[in-house]
Amino acid sequence: MNKKTIGKMILLMIIGGIVGGAFTLGLVKLTDRNTISLIGEIGDFFVDNSIAIYIVLAVVLFLPALYHFQKGKAVLISVEEATEEDYDELEKKGSRIFDNVITINSVFMVLNFMLIGMTFTRNKEQATIILALFLINILASSILEITTIKFIQKMDKRLKGDPTSLKFSKDFLGSLDEAEQLKVYKVGYLSFRFSRMMTLALIVLSILFNFVFETGGLSIFLIGIMMISQAVSYNVYAIKNQ
Repeated sequence: MNKKTIGKMILLMIIGGIVGGAFTLGLVKLTDRNTISLIGEIGDFFVDNSIAIYIVLAVVLFLPALYHFQKGKAVLISVEEATEEDYDELEKKGSRIFDNVITINSVFMVLNFMLIGMTFTRNKEQATIILALFLINILASSILEITTIKFIQKMDKRLKGDPTSLKFSKDFLGSLDEAEQLKVYKVGYLSFRFSRMMTLALIVLSILFNFVFETGGLSIFLIGIMMISQAVSYNVYAIKNQ
């Protein structure tokens, strides 16, 4: 390790310390009664309006995902009758639309899990309705994802794998050609790097929140387990693919 690299590391540590210190001071100021009361009111808002929020999530996220699915379906069907000049462009357009469908649908599913985790135990009076709405949203999200994947496979007979199977990712990836697999690997690695940085930021935030608000160590433990699983799984797969 040369002096230049050591200098950069020291500089990053200093900058991180300054940012962390400033952020901690900001969190300390947030501990006044007005701020704590505001945070409590926000939490109460989610609890009191959880039924409406489930419906809003379906309207704002699921319905647009469903609309994009129909739009992407129409685009890919039109590819069969397209000329050579338009073929590639339409195929790329359809792929982008279906990528958006899966992304929006995934966000919709995650937000539903977050909402029920944040509000279910505090809203026992409406627990049955909340649980029913949650299950309906999750079922609709799952059906849309499976339907999207099966339609893509219908349009491209090369693509294999049952989307309801645990082996789907392996089977689907194995049915791609080398160029497509390379693209998936690159995107997957970039996503892995981003998620690793995000989990690092989250564990730092959870530590700071525990120092200031005494939120407990469970969130720190869970995020730490996630970081360890990322590091270990990456190393295991790297060894397997040598």
